[in-house]
Amino acid sequence: MSRTIPVRVLLAAAVCLPCLTGCFKVTTVLKVHPEGNGTLVETMGLSKEALKQLEAIFSGFAEGMGADAKPTGGFLCEDSFKSKAGSYGPGVKLLGIKKTEDGDWVQTVATYAAKDVNRIRLSENSQPDMPGQDKEKKEEETPYLFKLRKLPEGLAELTITVPQPKPAPAAANDEPAKENAPGAEQPDQQVPPEMLKMFKDLEITVAVECGKEIVETNATYAEGNRVTLAHCAFAKLLENQDKLKELAKLGPAAQDLEALKPLLKGIEGFQFELEPQVVIKFR
Repeated sequence: MSRTIPVRVLLAAAVCLPCLTGCFKVTTVLKVHPEGNGTLVETMGLSKEALKQLEAIFSGFAEGMGADAKPTGGFLCEDSFKSKAGSYGPGVKLLGIKKTEDGDWVQTVATYAAKDVNRIRLSENSQPDMPGQDKEKKEEETPYLFKLRKLPEGLAELTITVPQPKPAPAAANDEPAKENAPGAEQPDQQVPPEMLKMFKDLEITVAVECGKEIVETNATYAEGNRVTLAHCAFAKLLENQDKLKELAKLGPAAQDLEALKPLLKGIEGFQFELEPQVVIKFR
């Protein structure tokens, strides 16, 4: 009997290494200018406990690959961010990074310059590359794609193609699981306390800021000149057992965006843009 939480609910957990515990916050903001260029600002916050674990993993991989594969400075070194600039698209370059410490937190802000927003490929998975990481698998991820065009009267229009969830793989015998059949009784799903601890304070945000003012948009989550494409505050999500049960009852329908819309809107701290294309007119 499957007790798996629906894939769409925990999509952003891909950025957290399975063995990683503690705190992990990533915010990626693409700032789009009407002229067609842009700036990417990636803010990554880690608890010192989590950073210590990542540094140990990083060091182990690097030592296995030889001394030359280990950049000076560890997991959050400048070389790590330089190596991932190309994954955002051709012509994207790292301008610099800034590190700060606040109590138990270490924060790194990496700023990238993008000459052409139309060539940006923005993923929900925004961590620096790890030594030994399966880059081919990472490249298979469907990113957000952008298309910018200029309009009269100093306006610009940005169209964002939003990655859609892939359908769940069919069972080997091509028959739906009995617990997912219409009318079937669903198990009483509870998220174990150890999972809540693992994802404590885990937050992931992907957003776009357009010029000085948004004139018109079909985006679900827009405020000021900012459109939020994805936001997950896992502590709030995983504590909402009632909503998780409702999602579980959907079975295969949990891959259907139309079926998810009414439930997603009611979950605090959980926002995913559900429109396949977002159009933003701005100045």
